[in-house]
Amino acid sequence: MLATAAPFLLAWFVVSPRLGVFRAGWRRQGFPALRQVALAWLAAWPIALLLRAALQRRGIPLSFDLVALLANGVFLLAWRGLYLAWASRRANR
Repeated sequence: MLATAAPFLLAWFVVSPRLGVFRAGWRRQGFPALRQVALAWLAAWPIALLLRAALQRRGIPLSFDLVALLANGVFLLAWRGLYLAWASRRANR
């Protein structure tokens, strides 16, 4: 499982800071900040697939490509969206 997840984590943590995902004050942007997350994931995804293929020394099946894109994208957007909703509700108290 680690061999599958590691390339995705590495690609995410290399690409996302460069695209402003962890920039200070991102919560104040509100839900438009989720667009940055989506763009960062779209940039990190092919890098992660190439890293995984290189580490495992085999090709990348199309079905895995699509599942990785959608599942990881949904999880990244979901937890950040829930956090933004919680943080904005807390700030409005």
